[in-house]
Amino acid sequence: ELQSRVMDEYNEKMRGRTLEVLCEGYDDETECYYGRTYADSPEIDGKVVFTSKEPVRTGSFLPVEITGVSDGDLTGRARAI
Repeated sequence: ELQSRVMDEYNEKMRGRTLEVLCEGYDDETECYYGRTYADSPEIDGKVVFTSKEPVRTGSFLPVEITGVSDGDLTGRARAI
């Protein structure tokens, strides 16, 4: 419970920031891309779920503006490069 609160507080502080995200794929169901920042460990930390006006290639890095939090994951939108 304590760890969950700590992560929620951390994630809320990320709102409004732009983070560099490694795109790991696209989810057809949610119609969103997903990836992680340099600080996120696969299978351990939350993801960054984001939208983009342009197609994003898996394996590419791009700036993502964080706009919210959902179930421990950051949400946002890709910024123009």
